[in-house]
Amino acid sequence: MNKQLFLIMAVIIGLSAAVSTPVTAETNRGVSDSQMQEKQRKLEELRIQKEQKLKEMEEKKLEQQEKLEQLRLQKEERLRELEAKKAEQQKTIQERLIEMKDKVLQKKTETQEKIEERKDAAQEKREQGYENIANRVEARFKQHEERLNGWIVRAEKHIVDLKAKGKDTAAATKALETAKTSLASASAQGKTAVAQLRAIAPADWQTQKPAVKAAKEAVVAAQKAYAGF
Repeated sequence: MNKQLFLIMAVIIGLSAAVSTPVTAETNRGVSDSQMQEKQRKLEELRIQKEQKLKEMEEKKLEQQEKLEQLRLQKEERLRELEAKKAEQQKTIQERLIEMKDKVLQKKTETQEKIEERKDAAQEKREQGYENIANRVEARFKQHEERLNGWIVRAEKHIVDLKAKGKDTAAATKALETAKTSLASASAQGKTAVAQLRAIAPADWQTQKPAVKAAKEAVVAAQKAYAGF
């Protein structure tokens, strides 16, 4: 009986083993598939993350390129503005230089015109001055001549009166003739001096200096001749 029991137990154990083996295998296959799926899921997540990372990197790269492009455009625009400003400054400098040159030329012209005006005024003044001097000298010499002629007339009348009284008038007559000769000489010198004064050309002042000196000397000589009476 024990032997049979042992056999029965052996059969039961065998059946149990036969039944439990497929279940375990099936269970093992389920666990393996789950791990595989989990692994695949993780791999998929890693792939997605990698793609996302690559996409972010690409977007960041594009963004950096756009920024660089903007910076390049801004730099070019800045350079164009600087060039335009430089050209405008150069134009302004040229305009200012031209304006300054025009002002200098204008001032130079105005100065030259003023110099010419002053020269003309001085020339006119000299011309008028010498004309006035000649007129004054001529009038003064005329007064001397008229006064001396009056004296000669009176002297002649006095000599006639002396002759009528039987007086010797030889010396008086000789002195009177000398006086007439001196007066004629003084009158001639005076006219020469006046003519020399009026002959001075103030426009050619430098070359007329000797003529001025000669005219002045002639006036002095005529004055001395009149003063000799």
